[in-house]
Amino acid sequence: MRQILVKSIKEQTGSAALEFALIIPVFFILIFGVLDVIKLLLVEEQLDKLARDLAFHYKHGVSSDYKASLKQTDVLAKAKDFASSRSLYLTSHSTLTASSEIYADLSAYASGLPETSVSAAGSSGQIVAYRLEFFLPLTSPVLMLVFDGRTAQVTAFSISKNGR
Repeated sequence: MRQILVKSIKEQTGSAALEFALIIPVFFILIFGVLDVIKLLLVEEQLDKLARDLAFHYKHGVSSDYKASLKQTDVLAKAKDFASSRSLYLTSHSTLTASSEIYADLSAYASGLPETSVSAAGSSGQIVAYRLEFFLPLTSPVLMLVFDGRTAQVTAFSISKNGR
């Protein structure tokens, strides 16, 4: 009986190290995957808030004369300004893009027919759709396969109607 016990102990030498070597890569992939998903959800929430803040700013915070002269580059500059002061993960501005589309009314918005010859913030009574995009770098190989590359694209919209 004793020989059987000694023999089985000798045969298991190094099995813990082998099990550890097989499990640890899976463990780290899972940990980095969870961290990437958490970061992705945080960025999505921050981008949504940024889009709402941008729409609120252009609806209530600027004069009609200033709105009339706005360009898409002004909207992007304001979005980057808001992102640097209010956001944790959106500080890398190189991948943040912002744009706006102006619609005459809800039926034009539903039809997808934006106006072309107006400012980036529209005029009174028009519908303004702000679109923000951010490309988030990923660290998990599993999510790189899911998102088909090293970055995940996060998009947020905010739609508001300018006051009369």
